[in-house]
Amino acid sequence: MTCIVGLFDKENDCVYMGGDSMATCGSNRGEIVSQKKVFKSNDTPTAIMGFSGNVRDLNLLTYAEDLIDKRDEPNIDHKYLVTKFIPNVIKMFANGYRNTSDKGISEFDSYFLFAYKNSLYLIESNYSVLSVKTKYQAIGCGVDFALGSLYSTESTELGTIERIHKALQAASKFSTGVDAPFYIINTKDDNVIEFKE
Repeated sequence: MTCIVGLFDKENDCVYMGGDSMATCGSNRGEIVSQKKVFKSNDTPTAIMGFSGNVRDLNLLTYAEDLIDKRDEPNIDHKYLVTKFIPNVIKMFANGYRNTSDKGISEFDSYFLFAYKNSLYLIESNYSVLSVKTKYQAIGCGVDFALGSLYSTESTELGTIERIHKALQAASKFSTGVDAPFYIINTKDDNVIEFKE
C-alpha cells in the first residue's frame, strides 16, 4: 500500500511531503482511510513524517509524543536521529504492541520519511537513517512510479506542490495500492493541501 513523496523546496527552504489514502486489507481489497499518512510531529512544528507500512505503526507514530526532546531541537540532524530519535521510536513500538525478546526489536514492518526544516531522511525497516542527496525521495508500493515522475520533472518549471501531485498521480495510475485523496504538507507552516484525484 501507499505512496509517500518528499521533496526539498529551494525557494521556501523547507521540505514538502505528500501521501495517498489507500490501505490494503489482505491481498485483494483496499480501503480509503481517513487517517493521513503525512503528518506533523507532535514535538515540533518543523518536523513532518510520511508513512508506509503496518497501520498500527502509523497509529503510534501519528500520536507519539516525546520522540524529540524540545531542548535538542536546534540540533536535529542525522546523528541526532540515529542516536536519540530512533531509540525513542524503538521504545515506543516495544511498549505499544510488540512481543520482544531480550534482544529487543531488530526490525519493524514499515518505512517512513522524516523531514526537519530543510532536511529529508529515509527511515528503513531496520531503523537505518538515510540522508538523501537527490533532494527528493519516495516510499511505498508506488515508489518506482513516483521517483520516475520526480526525475522527469526535475528540470521543468513546475512548482514543488505540482511535482509531488504528479508523482502521486503517476503512482496511483500504475499501482493498485495507491489512491486519492492526496495530502501535501510542509515543514514551514500548517498548511494542508488536498487533491481529490
